[in-house]
Amino acid sequence: MFRTVRLAFFAILIAAFVSQPAAYANPPEPEAVLTTAADSASHPKPVITVDAPFPRQVATPTLPIKASCQDALGYLCKIKVEAWDNQYLKMVLVDYKPTIDEVVSLEPLAGKEVTRLVFTAVDSLGQTSTVEQPVYLEASPNADKLLEVENATLLDVDFKQGRVLFYDHAAAKLGVKQLDSGSSVLIPAPVFLDDKTHLPKRAVFTGDGVAFQSTIDRIVVWSPNKPLMQLESTRGCLKANGDYLLYCKPVTGPTNSAIVLHRLSSGIEEELLRYDYHPDEWYSFFNDMNDLYDAEISDDGRVLLSFGEGYTEAYDVQFTDLYLYQSGQLQMISDKRTFNSIVGFDGGDIVYYSWYPGGTFDPDAGEVIRRRADGQQQSLGSGETIGGPWLQDGWVAYSHSIDLGDWTYKPQLIVISPDGTTTVAEEYRGTAVAAGGNGDIAHRYDGETQISHRYGDKYASFRAANMYAKLVWHEDSWYSMLGGALFKISVPEEGNDPIWPGAGSEVTASNETETTIDLHWPAAADDSGVAYYELLLNDFTTWPHAKYRIAKVPGSATSFTIDRPKRYFNNDGYTYEISVRAVDIYGNYSTTIASPTLYVSYWESTAPVWPNGSAIQASGTSASGTTLAWNAAEDNKAVTGYRIFQGPYLIAETTADVRTLDVTGLTQNSLYLFKVEAGDKAGNWTVNGPSVHVRPIPPGGDGSPPTWPAGSKATSGGTTTAIALISWTAATDDVGVTGYRILNGTTVVAEVDGNTRSKGITGLNTNRTYTFKVEARDAAGNWSTDGPSVTVTTLPPGGDVTAPTWPEGSQATAADITERTARINWTAAADNESVTGYRITDGEKVLAQVDGNTFTIEIKGLTAGTNYSFKIEARDAAGNWSTDGPAASFETTPPDTAPPTWPAGSKATTGGTTTTIALISWTPASDNVGVTGYRIMNGTIVVAEVDGNTRTKGMTGLNTNRTYTFKVEARDAAGNWSADGPSVTVTTLPLQ
Repeated sequence: MFRTVRLAFFAILIAAFVSQPAAYANPPEPEAVLTTAADSASHPKPVITVDAPFPRQVATPTLPIKASCQDALGYLCKIKVEAWDNQYLKMVLVDYKPTIDEVVSLEPLAGKEVTRLVFTAVDSLGQTSTVEQPVYLEASPNADKLLEVENATLLDVDFKQGRVLFYDHAAAKLGVKQLDSGSSVLIPAPVFLDDKTHLPKRAVFTGDGVAFQSTIDRIVVWSPNKPLMQLESTRGCLKANGDYLLYCKPVTGPTNSAIVLHRLSSGIEEELLRYDYHPDEWYSFFNDMNDLYDAEISDDGRVLLSFGEGYTEAYDVQFTDLYLYQSGQLQMISDKRTFNSIVGFDGGDIVYYSWYPGGTFDPDAGEVIRRRADGQQQSLGSGETIGGPWLQDGWVAYSHSIDLGDWTYKPQLIVISPDGTTTVAEEYRGTAVAAGGNGDIAHRYDGETQISHRYGDKYASFRAANMYAKLVWHEDSWYSMLGGALFKISVPEEGNDPIWPGAGSEVTASNETETTIDLHWPAAADDSGVAYYELLLNDFTTWPHAKYRIAKVPGSATSFTIDRPKRYFNNDGYTYEISVRAVDIYGNYSTTIASPTLYVSYWESTAPVWPNGSAIQASGTSASGTTLAWNAAEDNKAVTGYRIFQGPYLIAETTADVRTLDVTGLTQNSLYLFKVEAGDKAGNWTVNGPSVHVRPIPPGGDGSPPTWPAGSKATSGGTTTAIALISWTAATDDVGVTGYRILNGTTVVAEVDGNTRSKGITGLNTNRTYTFKVEARDAAGNWSTDGPSVTVTTLPPGGDVTAPTWPEGSQATAADITERTARINWTAAADNESVTGYRITDGEKVLAQVDGNTFTIEIKGLTAGTNYSFKIEARDAAGNWSTDGPAASFETTPPDTAPPTWPAGSKATTGGTTTTIALISWTPASDNVGVTGYRIMNGTIVVAEVDGNTRTKGMTGLNTNRTYTFKVEARDAAGNWSADGPSVTVTTLPLQ
């Protein structure tokens, strides 16, 4: 029961309205982002250019990929492409190459939840840049693409009017595309987007146009060649069919919202039901607030409403009542339904599922009920329904679980014909998501959408579409929408089940190690060919016993190496077996054959550690190679080997007794980063191993001089009769600039270190013009030759030699003082000509210079709790500087060392779990300055971090039927973390 309820709990958080017969919403899409990894040398990072695919392109099942990367300093740059779902890496499509221009097959990813491609570029320093490109995978051989709208997501298809509704991500607009002509039009109005999916919150076809939520409280109706119509709404609940539009609007009175049926042709509105609307959907959900959860409209204006009592904590379910509105009357036709979406009208029939058959709550005896047009109701079956029911052209389809006892359940796909005949289509398949008008039942299974098709008196499943595709039934055919593409699904010819070669066929095991085991099985035979083998784990260590798939192996293989199941406790007596079954291209599968009983491995989860002072050293570095050596790591059992990385590349592995490596094939003058990690027998590896930078040097050492970036320049800060102040922008070097020199012609008149970029040139002649040039040097003594220059003229005899003065009472003050910053303000100096600038100094160090009209500046980079005295001096146009300017003395704010605290009664709670997800919420912490973030920990491992305004987080990627204790800690802006935060213990649901 609870698995069904909690899965539905999370479904309702994602969408309050789901249009039937669309099976699934498109997955949440990652934003296309560019991220870079910083390094200590601050070298420019690689730049990635992606020419193909375009964003959100649908691969079917091949995909053109064209990309390149470029490094600003000419370092080695390579790029790779990976396929990811919303959280995990699924497959490396193209490994590191300088450029990529190829068509990649995504067939190995069939059945996997691919939502994006990740392009990663890396240079020889290990610096990386990453670009993410949303992409959809449609690997079904039975799906034929009819059209695709570039960089868009299809939201609905209307075959009667021959049009599709889409959202253009680039234009951020809704659009309509005609199926026959291919012409498109964008709707000129803003769209309110869901913050999770980045798609329109609600958008539906009307008779000749589109209705959609434009803002949080506004519905817009668009029709070709007509002015936009706007309707004030609450929450934006929205349904439409032809001339009828259903929405929620604000009203005055004891209640504040009404469900209204609007006629688009006449503007006439009928109020169906009033209720209290709360703008906070979470408040409504958890506080037993009446609310509208789903609705359907018939062609003639009849309305079905699923309207309920809110969250009922006693049963951990959402109860709703089912209403029928017709002929001006609203009638309750069923109370205490659950929140399963209603399926609408089919020749006057309605099908729904009730937790309350006979008025008594019993989740194991809930009923699927068909209500005829004459009001008569018929029970179609009982049990725990986990998908549906769905209704199409008189056919009813749903999935449910049969309790076999001993905490074991058998899922079934159920089909009921228009004459009432019930058929168990298939067993041990997935959750029903749609019904076909020919007796088909679509279901989600094995990470994809499959259709169980009726071949005479037998059902068999075939791969139909991506798991995120929306399914639509129209005129005896299935269609699917994925991303911006529309597909027609063809039904394959009937095939026979694969068969094993004999009654004695079995799975055998060999080469058993602490971490892996090899499995072998005979080849199965099939008239259409074996597509793949499924390896199923029957785990006897869990309670209830779990049986789930752990691998999908190509049909040409008859062996596979698996990771042995692990446990946190001793392995004595805990066993499992592996079953194998063959599946053909049509989804027909064989009987299963099993392995002998096997034993789990003990979970040794402690990685090796590196002693304090561990280091990797490079010696004997030449123009093309170097020798690396490192000290030994330590482990609670034994270190078994080392991995050596060049940047992100694994270049070598050694055994535990080998701690040196000769590296060859390097490019001289390029900077490389090498790192070593240690591993143990259980496969645990360190992640914080020592590293070293190496630069292969040519004979004679570093031969590359510093360079001057485009736009580099030298400037004059003023002259006297004998002095000129010269300043310049910074040069760059592949290692580092260590000095500058100023030349007058070929004569060096001054040298400074690499951190100084201004110098007063003294001993000049009066009324003389000079051209000074600046050149840069690196540690190897290489000098640039193309540095910037500046021409200055000293003043004639008798010129301005009087420095600015500070009037009596002049002062400098500090304000807005923090731990790291302070604002310095000062009064104006005076001069016989004019004051042209000020400089702020800290002893001999010049912190900043400003013009003569500026009397304030913010100084950054200060140290907390430190006394400072900054002095202000004034300059005139002749370059004369004052020497007796005022000073601002102050102390920065002491460092914040107090971590956030948790008020009495603070707690963490769970909002529910699925087989792999737990929703965690917590009360706020407090801080003397302010809470800036929270982190959620599983033991000592940080599993998630959020900002200080967020107090709920879904924990994903959890193991099934596993108990976790999550603890929440708070952080302030100074990086102080609390240590006594609240915790909550949750248990994920078992796999059924």
